[in-house]
Amino acid sequence: PHSPLESCGFILHILTLPLILIYSLSIIIPEHTLFEWGVTYNPTNFLSVYVPTSILCIFISILFINGAMNGLSVPKLESTDTMWDNYSGSARLTSHANSSDALPDIGDIDVGAINDLFDQSLQR
Repeated sequence: PHSPLESCGFILHILTLPLILIYSLSIIIPEHTLFEWGVTYNPTNFLSVYVPTSILCIFISILFINGAMNGLSVPKLESTDTMWDNYSGSARLTSHANSSDALPDIGDIDVGAINDLFDQSLQR
């Protein structure tokens, strides 16, 4: 059982290569040869280069615009719109380096300890 979206994606995937080949051939082959083959509508070479280049530029600019908008929409740390809880509020004011409720240092867990926990969970 396949969803219609999967079928549509598969058909688009299959059609992509022939469409790219037809597009490339319409750019490379001279116009008089295309007219001899019966292709009467052929966009100008200007459009055949301009349209894909424009689509690529728009796609890349959307990535940068989205990143800039996300960066501008985040409030500053000093803003009243920024939410703080007891731990994060005190963390920005004081250091927890010597505190007993500080997080432990980052370190690797021994693989043997992970395997032991996994084995114990399987035995339950």
